Amino acid sequence: MVMTLVTAERTNGQVATSASIRDKIDAILGMYAQMREPAFVTTIDRDALQRDIEASFNVFIANASLMTDDKDHEPWLESAKDEIDWRFWNRYRRYQLTMNHMPPSAMEKVDDVTDMILGRLENPKRPGSWDRRGLVAGQVQSGKTGNYIGLICKAIDAQYKLVIVLAGIHNSLRAQTQARVDEGVLGFSTEKALRADRAGTGLVGVGHQGFFYVNSFTSRKENGDFNLRVAESIGVAVGGNDPVVLVVKKNKSVLTNILKWSTSLTAVEDPATGRKVVQNVPLLIIDDEADQASVDTNGPKRGASDEYDPPVINALIRKLLNQFQQSAYVGYTATPFANIFIDPEVKHETAGQSLFPRSFILSLPAPSNYVGPSRVFGLKEDVTRNIEPLEPLPMLRPIKDWETWIPDKHKKDYLPGHIPASLKEAVLAFIITVAARRWRGQAGKHNSMLVHVTRFTAVQKHVRQQVQDELDRVMNRLRHGARDTDSVWLAARHLYENDYQSTGRAFATADDVADQVGSLPTWNELALGMVEAAASIEVREVNGTVKDSLDYIDHPSGLNVIAVGGAKLSRGLTLEGLSISYYLAGSRMYDTLMQMGRWFGYRPGYLDLCRLYTTPELNHRYALITAAAEELYREFDYMVALGSSPREFGLRVQQHPDGLMVTAPNKMKSAQLLSMSFAGNISETVLFETGKAAREVNWLALERLVAAMPQAASPDEVRKMGAGSSYVWTDVQASVVTDFLSTYVAHPDAYKVQPKALRDYILGRTSDQPPELTEWWVLLANSTSNAAQQVNISSKSLGLTKRSQHKDQQAAAELGRFSIRRLVSPPHEQIDIVKGSVEYENALELTAKMWANSPRKDLQEKGPPTEPAGVACRNVRSPSRGLLLLYPLSPGEAPEKVRGGKPFVGFALSFPGSEQAKPINYQVAKDVWQRLVNPVSSAVIEDEDDEDGEGLES
Repeated sequence: MVMTLVTAERTNGQVATSASIRDKIDAILGMYAQMREPAFVTTIDRDALQRDIEASFNVFIANASLMTDDKDHEPWLESAKDEIDWRFWNRYRRYQLTMNHMPPSAMEKVDDVTDMILGRLENPKRPGSWDRRGLVAGQVQSGKTGNYIGLICKAIDAQYKLVIVLAGIHNSLRAQTQARVDEGVLGFSTEKALRADRAGTGLVGVGHQGFFYVNSFTSRKENGDFNLRVAESIGVAVGGNDPVVLVVKKNKSVLTNILKWSTSLTAVEDPATGRKVVQNVPLLIIDDEADQASVDTNGPKRGASDEYDPPVINALIRKLLNQFQQSAYVGYTATPFANIFIDPEVKHETAGQSLFPRSFILSLPAPSNYVGPSRVFGLKEDVTRNIEPLEPLPMLRPIKDWETWIPDKHKKDYLPGHIPASLKEAVLAFIITVAARRWRGQAGKHNSMLVHVTRFTAVQKHVRQQVQDELDRVMNRLRHGARDTDSVWLAARHLYENDYQSTGRAFATADDVADQVGSLPTWNELALGMVEAAASIEVREVNGTVKDSLDYIDHPSGLNVIAVGGAKLSRGLTLEGLSISYYLAGSRMYDTLMQMGRWFGYRPGYLDLCRLYTTPELNHRYALITAAAEELYREFDYMVALGSSPREFGLRVQQHPDGLMVTAPNKMKSAQLLSMSFAGNISETVLFETGKAAREVNWLALERLVAAMPQAASPDEVRKMGAGSSYVWTDVQASVVTDFLSTYVAHPDAYKVQPKALRDYILGRTSDQPPELTEWWVLLANSTSNAAQQVNISSKSLGLTKRSQHKDQQAAAELGRFSIRRLVSPPHEQIDIVKGSVEYENALELTAKMWANSPRKDLQEKGPPTEPAGVACRNVRSPSRGLLLLYPLSPGEAPEKVRGGKPFVGFALSFPGSEQAKPINYQVAKDVWQRLVNPVSSAVIEDEDDEDGEGLES
């Protein structure tokens, strides 16, 4: 009730202060006291309640980034808004604010974003044929379902007559999605009725806010998918006054039956093609998890688009869209790059056009209270790519004792060994978390623990029993053991006092998450609730071979569950109140790894109680793909600022160096021919060969380059450029740069900085018409630090540059590697951009546009940028001009075996944007790729689904 009053106050333009919120809390509790419920009032922690309410109104959400192509589109929403009765949307909005207590700022953003999406679809009242296809990219567990439910409500209000939600490939996810649609759109439980006029007393969710007629032929039962017989017998005229909403699996028989059913609607024969087309029934397809099963992985032969058959699910979705005269398709996914890699030009004779999001791509901003990959695994600073550093949260717990229990490579009939100590600790941690949440007044909330260690269901069955046995053992010792002497009690106390309490303090001092944590009880206070917490926990196996399910909706007072599973727990399915994750089952595929990250999401009031137990190898892979994805999302914001189209972005991603990180290495053969463009990118060396021969060759290449230089710029000119005491040369010929690259020896794992590929790209640009990259500026860094080691090169004295190094340099040195965090000093990329010039102002303006779309609240609070970012400088630079930045490096505190020999030579090439640049092709060996994604372990982990019994063909 307090949230409702504060929301109404804000809606009327009033400011909600701490004092006004406290007044409302006191007034409401005073009312309860007068209603003779004083016992209830005494259970309320007024300070905690006030903190929670204030936190909900302090959620920051950045603007969505939208990339569009309005070809064949007629703008309509702005002019039609006042004529539309937004009854479904207003009902949903009220429900989210008053019942689900969504922060008002978050609801306002959902309103704005769903308007942006709906406006890029076609007006359902527009006559004739039209077809729109788009993609919405949002973080894992960030609220995509709530967003598309809002979109469905608005689409129904606008008169879309048929809405089909494609909800993954598993019954459990489809049923869970149907329950959300029941609550947010239909307003009645489809477990009790399919037609609105037969819902009776089965109202749920928005139904309590007002009842409207809308129908469904699917239900929230596990077997409630689309059934042709039921649809034909239910007696609802699709296309009439009452809309129809279906929630279905991506399954061959289901989609085939929908195709059969849809032709029986108002289909007429198209005289041009002879196929049946459904007229006057505007169709909206929402494809949840759009990168799974929907993507055309076959692909046509180049130049012969009819000489192939698309995969069955992809073909059926396309045929369904093709069958309706008026259709719109919106894919939702947390891992959008597979969809962006779709060929936009493909058209099949019967399936029609590809599912490439040619109409729009929208990057859905996550609220500031969302905990995503960059916050869990951190980000390393990369100023050249406009990426700010972000420390990982203190929730990672390394596992090092799993291999004797469940090795990486095991068969489907493998029998696990003794349960490892790390899993025992994780189970104990879950009990502590449940007890701590109860102490905080969250006893009615769900709590989940994830155990994902194998894809094989037979092995999962054994693991489930092992976890149950461990829980029973702990429960027995907590019930009958003495707190001061029993080993389980002592282990629990040690874990709580040496982990939870110190970690809680660390969370509380992190400004961006401090409002998502709570106070901690003393050990004695916590111990009082440990037995009850442990007794409330169930262990369930979640896969297609058992009837166990995560039926949170049937436990209104809270379900405490340890979920043991594989693929079913890896995508889409929500684990409510997930706090402890024990995760071994790895992958090298970007989308698989990200989707497995069920620990991403919202943890209000218990973020400090969350833990992720995983291996150092998986931690490393997540850090790599988090950085690669961040770079590509920044690339998206950059291209939005330039006004690029989805097709242009798709091509850019495919040719981007980080595009490699989001492709599937298990599809590579012995080597892969990669197509890459460096236009608008910077390539810098951060990984070096430690061998004496390679270092001498690279030093000689540097000496030859410096000797071939023309007259250097004067010291005064260099200082004006912001380059300090470095040496700078202008008007250098491209041949000097390509000769240097021809000689330089790079580490084979430095796939973004392979000299031959860079050289070939420059040669291609210089031989093009008109020629590009013909003029070069070259900088040779010179450190003036008193501690800098001095060297001579071509009669020039300079100090070696010192850079921060990665951890574990000793282990790296043993492998012949020396690695640094970053090479380039940001001002060096601006040396050719004169401050105050048109180029400079344009670069600063572009930087400001990218800053305005930043999802990071801390960056927004710093204010607009005062210097142009490197990516913006590259955009405004003339296509004829490139930058070569050279850094002779000091090994610093590197291991002894690295310090001897010639200094390391680091270089960076900053390329301008180009509208005519053609990509270059080069080979990447499969073993090199495997070292990139998993340098610690050589084990190959296959990317296969578990045996869940719900195949796409079934």
